[in-house]
Amino acid sequence: MRASVARTCLPSFLALTLLLACRVAYGAETPLAAIPDDASLVVRLKSPEATAKTVVDLVKAVDADLGRGLELARPALGLVISNPSLAGVDRKRDWWVAVFARTEQEPAIVFAIPATDKAAIREALPATFSVLDHDAWVVYSEDAAVLDRVKARLAGDGASLEKVLSGALLEQFNAGELSLFVNVPQLVATYRTQLDALVEQIHAGLNQLEDFSGAQQDVSLGPIVAMYRTMVEGALQALQDARGLAASVDFEDGGVSIGETLLAKEDSKTAAFLNRHAPSELKLVGQLPPGQVGYFGLAGYLEGLIAWGSQMEVKMYGGSAEAEKAVRELIAGYKELKLGDLASSLELGDFESGAVRGVTVTEIQPVEKLKELTRSTVTRIGNVDTPSLQQRTELKPAAESYGDYGADITHVTQKLADDGNPFGGQQMMELLFGAEGMTTRTIYMPDRVLQTLGGGRPLAERAVESLADEGKSAVTQPAWTATRNHLAERANLLVMIDGARLIADFLRLISVGGIPLPIDAQALERLELERSYTGVSVTTGNGSLAVKSWIPVEQAQNVARVIRAIQESQEANEDF
Repeated sequence: MRASVARTCLPSFLALTLLLACRVAYGAETPLAAIPDDASLVVRLKSPEATAKTVVDLVKAVDADLGRGLELARPALGLVISNPSLAGVDRKRDWWVAVFARTEQEPAIVFAIPATDKAAIREALPATFSVLDHDAWVVYSEDAAVLDRVKARLAGDGASLEKVLSGALLEQFNAGELSLFVNVPQLVATYRTQLDALVEQIHAGLNQLEDFSGAQQDVSLGPIVAMYRTMVEGALQALQDARGLAASVDFEDGGVSIGETLLAKEDSKTAAFLNRHAPSELKLVGQLPPGQVGYFGLAGYLEGLIAWGSQMEVKMYGGSAEAEKAVRELIAGYKELKLGDLASSLELGDFESGAVRGVTVTEIQPVEKLKELTRSTVTRIGNVDTPSLQQRTELKPAAESYGDYGADITHVTQKLADDGNPFGGQQMMELLFGAEGMTTRTIYMPDRVLQTLGGGRPLAERAVESLADEGKSAVTQPAWTATRNHLAERANLLVMIDGARLIADFLRLISVGGIPLPIDAQALERLELERSYTGVSVTTGNGSLAVKSWIPVEQAQNVARVIRAIQESQEANEDF
C-alpha cells in the first residue's frame, strides 16, 4: 500500500517542487498584478528575440532587401523601452507596456521588463525614470505619481488589471506574439467631453448633408444620412456597452494572423444585438466558381438587409407611389420566406464582355414564392424618373435555359438628360457590364437562387457548373482553402480578396481603356501572379464580436511585385 501511495504521489510532488522552483527563479508569469485596473492600454511583446527573428524572416520572404534592412535595425528595439543597449534585459521573456490616459495631461507610460540583471537595467535608464522591482520584473516610468500607484497596487490597494483582462479577452490577448488590450470603459470615461463634442460635429455634418440633399431635385441623400446616423448611434452604443477590446498578431512562416475580440457587458443592448444572429460554416462560398478575385459570405438577417436596400433605392430617387407599394409588398413577402446563407464572388473582365462580373447565391425556401415576389415587384421598384435620369427595368421570365433550370433576365437601361456625357447613363452601363449593359440572370433552383451580373451566358454557365460539381468550385483551389482554414470555422461574415490580382486587373482595364498609366497591360500580364487570398471572418455570439484575419506571404509578395513593376516602368519612362 505504501508503495502504491508513493507511486501515485511522487510524480505530483516532483511536479509541484519543479513548479515552485520555477516560480522562485522567474517570479510572476506576468506583471498584470502590478498594473492598476484603470490602465487604458496594455501592449505585450512575446519573447522579443524570437519574435524579431520571425518577423525578419517573414519580411525577407517578401522582399530580401527590406528584410536585411529590418535585421540591421533589430538592435534599435531597445529604444522602444528607453534602454537602447538592452542592458540587463531578458530578451527571451515577454515585455509589457501600460498606458494611462489622462484628461488634462499627456498619457503616462509604465514599462514592465523582465530582467537578467536588475542593477544593469537601473543603471542604463535615464535619470528621469522612477524604478521599482516586482518579482523578476523591473517596472519603471517617467511619471513618478503613476509609479506610486503601481507600488500601492502591489501593496494591496485597489484592483489589478487581472480583473478586467480576463475570459475571452485574455484568451485573445494571449493568442499572439504582439498583443494589445484596450480598456474601453476607462477611455470613454476619460475622454467623455471630447467624445461628445465629436458626436456633435458628426451630427452637424450630417444635418448639412441632409439640407444640401433637400435642395436637389434628382437624388435624395436622406436615406444615406439616416444610415450614417444609425451607424453612429450603433458605434456609440457599442462604446457604452463594451467591457474591452483585445487584439493579437501572430507571425507565422506562411503569413500573418490577426485576431480581435470585442466583449460587451452582459444584458447590454450590444450583447443582445451580437447574440441575435447565429454564425454559419458558410460552405456556400466554396461552391462559387474558382479563380475569382473576391469572395463574400454572409449569414444573418438577410431579409432585413434586402428590404432596407429596396427602401433606400426608392427613397433616394423619389420613388413613385407604385414603387413604394412594391417595396411594402416585397418586405411583407420576405417575412414569409426562410433565408439561409448568402455567397457572392467578383471578377474583373474586359470592356467588351463586361469589366465587372459578379455571382451571388442565396439559400431560400420556398423558391417558388420568391420567384412570384420578384417578378411582381422588380420592374415597379426599378423604374426611375427624375429631371436628369430616366431608368427603365425590363424583366424577361424564363428567357434562357441552363440544364433543368430556367433563367429570368433583368435588363436595366439609363438615359441622362445630358447625352453628351460619355461616362454616365447607358454608356457607363455598357462600359462596366459589356454590350448587354446591366443585365442580371436569375436562376431558380430547388433550395437556392443563383444570380449573375455581367459576364453574359458564359459566366452563368460556370456558376451553375460550380454549384453542381464541387470538383469545379472555389474549394478546389489550394490558395482558397489555405486562407479559409486560417479563418473562423463558423462566421457571420466572410471576405476573401486576391488584392494583388485585383489591383493588377484594375490597372490592366484602365490601361486598355486608353487612360495613360505608368505601366502597360503587357507588363502586368508578364507578372503571372500566383493566386492567393487575404481573408477576414467576423463571428458574433456570447456577447462578443470576434474578427480573424489572415494575410498569406504570397499575397504580400504579389503586391510587392506589382509595386516594383510600376516603379520600374516609371524609371524606364523617365530615362526615355
